[in-house]
Amino acid sequence: MEIAGINSQQNPVEGRGRRVGAPLSGVRTSQPTVLMAIEPDFAASQGTPLPAVVANTVEEALTAVARERAEIRCAVVQVSFGGGRGIELIHGVRALRPLLPILLFAQAPNQSVLSLSYAYDLELVTRACSDEIVSRFVQAAMARQRATYEQLEQRLTQMAERQGLTTGELRIVTAVTRGMTRAELISAFDVSVNTLKSQTRSILKKTGHASLGELSRVALTGLFTAPA
Repeated sequence: MEIAGINSQQNPVEGRGRRVGAPLSGVRTSQPTVLMAIEPDFAASQGTPLPAVVANTVEEALTAVARERAEIRCAVVQVSFGGGRGIELIHGVRALRPLLPILLFAQAPNQSVLSLSYAYDLELVTRACSDEIVSRFVQAAMARQRATYEQLEQRLTQMAERQGLTTGELRIVTAVTRGMTRAELISAFDVSVNTLKSQTRSILKKTGHASLGELSRVALTGLFTAPA
């Protein structure tokens, strides 16, 4: 059975149930799941401690995240995924799930990849994708204390009160932390480029951060608690 180009066939790997893709037409899983957005050759042989939703395109991956929010507990992404659209996928996933742990494979990372991994609190790996690395990441992600959106909003509100941010400035910080780009901010809030620049300068001056990405990283990182 294939829906939206994703194969839902059951395929156990080394004794562990692994879903190759997921039925995306109103069907939800009831168990923790990992999203795999990786090269086909590796996906065909890879096993994880959890069942996996394996997407073939960026659109399929985002559909899975949107429809299985509670069940997808972490994601594994390659920069080269979807014809080099891995970074685009990261932005999309962060907009839907700003707190989702993500493992990013980039064998030859450029400055934009490095900046993104820092801003979004990604676990960046600069060598070939392997079963061992993925399994270790998934296990660590599952052991983390899961942050909630309410905790994120509370943290941002408290920061805004401490730093003296206006309601409009808090709105921008919250949107950026949820993965919105500058173009999306301008469209969503119906502001001019100059207005957004002015508000951004004010936010950075009040908070002491070098960029909104850095501010976003600090807000997200503080919500994760490593296992004892």
